[in-house]
Amino acid sequence: TDSNYLQDVQVTFKADGEVLAQLRTNVLANVFFTQRNPFSGSEVVVEVEGYETVKIGGAADLGDDGHTLTLKKR
Repeated sequence: TDSNYLQDVQVTFKADGEVLAQLRTNVLANVFFTQRNPFSGSEVVVEVEGYETVKIGGAADLGDDGHTLTLKKR
């Protein structure tokens, strides 16, 4: 599979159907939160247009480094 960092894309974070945050990735394809663990304790749904929805229950769902989210094109 081809992999690319997704720069300047809108990312929506939801829990229990409620939008928690909508942020754009920066030039390094990172999203930053003001809180260290903004969603701790809740499963979070991540939506990016054109990609499959991803559910995150904790750091274990964020790749080997605990920080990277991999998205699959629809």
